[in-house]
Amino acid sequence: YSPTAESTPSNEVTVYSFSPSLQRGSAANRPYLVEIFSAGTSTTIISQTITSNASGLVRVNANSALPATFDLRVKTALFLGRKFTGRSISNTATLTALLIGDLDGNNAIDAADWNTLKADYYQSGRSSDLNSDSITNGADASYLTANWGSGQ
Repeated sequence: YSPTAESTPSNEVTVYSFSPSLQRGSAANRPYLVEIFSAGTSTTIISQTITSNASGLVRVNANSALPATFDLRVKTALFLGRKFTGRSISNTATLTALLIGDLDGNNAIDAADWNTLKADYYQSGRSSDLNSDSITNGADASYLTANWGSGQ
């Protein structure tokens, strides 16, 4: 990603921009819960749900600048949220991919997710169809197996 500072139509300014990475699928046009914390603390500076643009870029807007160093947490539906520590406006390191399989949104891939997938097995149009092939099956279970026990 490449951080930018550009004006927005309101009184707010884009204070930080990033491109999330997903284990599977496109990061474009998805809503993300974006939380920015004072570095090394749980003190929230910004908490916004932001939809990425067609290129997958997420722009965080605020009325004031961010501190020199901060922590960033990113979450989107069906994926585990991740916290990235020690970020700065000029930090251009790639964000580690968000892992797929958090079917119940509790930020862990666990038995609750497995039970949801099992209940949806061989059905179409379910959120547990993690690979978007129109049916919940073994291909989707493979994501849960690979990411089992992951979470924050």
